[in-house]
Amino acid sequence: MSLTPVNSFTTSIKKVMIPTVIFIVKPNNNMERRRFSTALVLLLLISTFYDLAPANAAPRIAATPAALTLQEGTSATTTIELNNPIICPGAPCQVSLTFSSSDPSLVSFSPLSLTWLSTDWNQTRTLTISALADQTYKGNRSISVSATAASASEYYSGFMINVSVSTIEIDRTPTEIAAAAEVARKANEQKELTEILALIPKIGELTLGLGEITKSLYSNKCVKGKTTKFVKKGAKCPKGYKKK
Repeated sequence: MSLTPVNSFTTSIKKVMIPTVIFIVKPNNNMERRRFSTALVLLLLISTFYDLAPANAAPRIAATPAALTLQEGTSATTTIELNNPIICPGAPCQVSLTFSSSDPSLVSFSPLSLTWLSTDWNQTRTLTISALADQTYKGNRSISVSATAASASEYYSGFMINVSVSTIEIDRTPTEIAAAAEVARKANEQKELTEILALIPKIGELTLGLGEITKSLYSNKCVKGKTTKFVKKGAKCPKGYKKK
């Protein structure tokens, strides 16, 4: 089991209090020596118990949630908080986080940094994370937004926090783009063909009209009911036909 120190106060028990007790207390007989030894062992055990925490204990700086799934062009927030007071040997006593993205072209964040003072260590901070719409197909990706704490506190200094971001691609693949272009090309060809076919009857009517106009220049039009005949210019229409 890996262990991590809880805070510098409990560590001081070993560094200051125990040596001081040993220096001041001077047992006079064996009974007192045994009692003193027992008390010293208990003090060591207590200080060790409070000075050590299991690796699965709450992180010193936590993000909730610590993992986000974002579609390109969308944003979400995560809450950042400290789990213990900020204790420093001197001023200024604060904790600062300056964030970075493993791929700034895909994921951005705001604000760029967060800071806690010793007087407001228990107040949460909000980090907004955005998946950028880049208009380029890159597929779904996993990006890290992380920061390393800068502080005069031994407890917080160097502690790293990470937010995992899974981006969902919305841009089309090159194959999909090519297929869409082909569909558009065929649709355009079909439209042009339909327009040409629609003109054919009109062309036919125009041709017939021109033919009649041409005939009228060198012949007479004779009509009987629905029957039409053309005769030479100046000639009479056949019996039953009327000149038009």
